Amino acid sequence: MINFTCIVDTCSFVNLTLFEFNRGTLLDLLKEKVNIKYSPEVNSIEIPKHSNDLMLSSETRMNFIHRTKKYTFPEYERRLFGENIQRENGDKGEKDNLSVILDLYLTKQTKGLIYLTDDYKAIRNILSPQIKAFPLYQIWNSFDVIIFLYIDHKIFSKELAIAALKQLNSELTVDDPKMSKSKTKLVQERLETYFEKIEIISKILNK
Repeated sequence: MINFTCIVDTCSFVNLTLFEFNRGTLLDLLKEKVNIKYSPEVNSIEIPKHSNDLMLSSETRMNFIHRTKKYTFPEYERRLFGENIQRENGDKGEKDNLSVILDLYLTKQTKGLIYLTDDYKAIRNILSPQIKAFPLYQIWNSFDVIIFLYIDHKIFSKELAIAALKQLNSELTVDDPKMSKSKTKLVQERLETYFEKIEIISKILNK
């Protein structure tokens, strides 16, 4: 059976560790069902800047690092973006993770690949059009993780999935008191969309 392999960026890694259930955080539950990978940059430079009490230890995080084999990270950067990415630009982690997901397919023919990110601006701007050029993977956000756990994790009930969606949405908007009315509307519409997905899925699942 082919497991999903999630290449996790910093923002989604952090967001999935903001709160916990009886069995741990959303990230803890996710890593029971998928293979987690990310670039050395994400692990050693970016994640430590956002450390919290619920995060995986540095020793555990080391197990998820992928070091590219077909090309080095600088060579992937040159081929994909025409230049080497400087850390001070703030987008090296996202671009190196794109190199990771391509390397996993090109060197291991890994199937079931997922680029997991909550950085919507990165998808639209920093990584576009490169990330959209390869039909080799899906793009998920943390809300999609909750949907996946509802489908595939035995302890994740409909009630738990709805509660998790609400909690995640609350955590992601709590630090933005000046959010514009238009953005507030988009956030609420996104949440409602995921509630609708839960209702559709619940008609198929027997749990």
